[in-house]
Amino acid sequence: MKLLSVIDVKSKAALYLRLVTRQQDEHGFIHSDECDSLLFTCLAACAGMEVDIWKAYDGQQWHRRPLDQAPCCPDHSKSSISRDMLLGVMWLAFARNDLALIDSVLRQMNKVVMGKWVGAIGLSRVIPTPGLYATARILRRRILHKGPGIWRFVPAADNRHASGYQGHLKALHIALRSVCVGKLTKLNKKTLECLYKRNYMNPLFAALAAGPAECIGILRQTTFWPDTHLPTTRERGPAWLPERDLHEYTGNPYTPVKFHSGMDFNFTLWITILWASSKFTQ
Repeated sequence: MKLLSVIDVKSKAALYLRLVTRQQDEHGFIHSDECDSLLFTCLAACAGMEVDIWKAYDGQQWHRRPLDQAPCCPDHSKSSISRDMLLGVMWLAFARNDLALIDSVLRQMNKVVMGKWVGAIGLSRVIPTPGLYATARILRRRILHKGPGIWRFVPAADNRHASGYQGHLKALHIALRSVCVGKLTKLNKKTLECLYKRNYMNPLFAALAAGPAECIGILRQTTFWPDTHLPTTRERGPAWLPERDLHEYTGNPYTPVKFHSGMDFNFTLWITILWASSKFTQ
């Protein structure tokens, strides 16, 4: 990986971090008018964006966006929260080494598992998989400077087909489990390679399966991440590129210009550096 390429993308990440303040709400959330706000805001915060993330927590459970926004469910989403939102909070707990954050996630997961959940329609979106629950437990132990314990024996993911946001969720989960335990299992490695093979232009998949050079090459494409301003809807469609399939990447030059946050760039660069510096066993 060329040093100049790394300097280029780090400079762009710094620019985006300055410009994103125009896209944040009063609490620091991005996309707070949409129903994936908690996930994207948590990931952006991992990469240094300032936010009061607790504005989406009511003392008992997390919500898809800040509490001063109208609830997403049932008008705009089939559930008041989902697994990928909670995974975003888990990533932020990892980045901040924050015990309170991971404890809040585990309390919410425990309510679902024990049948005490009352806040969601479409319960299947909320029920944590055994692997995700185990990863939350492992992360808590890591923050407390403990080993993964028996939870390491619960697989993080399987190698079944996943695309779009489900592929994004699977990649994020495998990455978090791997950096928490310091091990990339053969099954998880194969799953990441399959995701990358299906979408070779996904920078997150490239970072985790092909390496930093391939990821940096994608991040340097100004079609998706311009050098002088935040990406817009005219340049590319999705607000968060890594969670979409390749055929969705194209922008629409005929629509009114709407700026994206650009924080998918910053988070992907952050996780690329984290992943490249991790020492994994198999």
